[in-house]
Amino acid sequence: MLIPITQNSSVLFSPFTPARFAEFLYTGIELPTVLRAGPYRLFFYSADRDEPAHVHVEREEAKAKFWLEPVRLETSRGFGRAEIVRIERLVAENAALLLRLWHEYFGS
Repeated sequence: MLIPITQNSSVLFSPFTPARFAEFLYTGIELPTVLRAGPYRLFFYSADRDEPAHVHVEREEAKAKFWLEPVRLETSRGFGRAEIVRIERLVAENAALLLRLWHEYFGS
């Protein structure tokens, strides 16, 4: 099940959890969740505004980064090949939404 973080056609980025708030205080980097799908959290790093549009994906300790135009894997750690294929399909199916959220979040 996909759960976009939106309300009244406006983007809402998920609130901080205590662990994420502690990370933000330590690093100064916000990690807004933009989509949840099954066990996956898709999010942006607020410090990534100068890079091309992309999304980070995590499940437990596994992480990956996908460029959005065109959708392709940049890096991954902890995911198997079959799971990366499933995640890439998820990102591709939601690329238009993710690009819109990227531009709304970073104001570009």
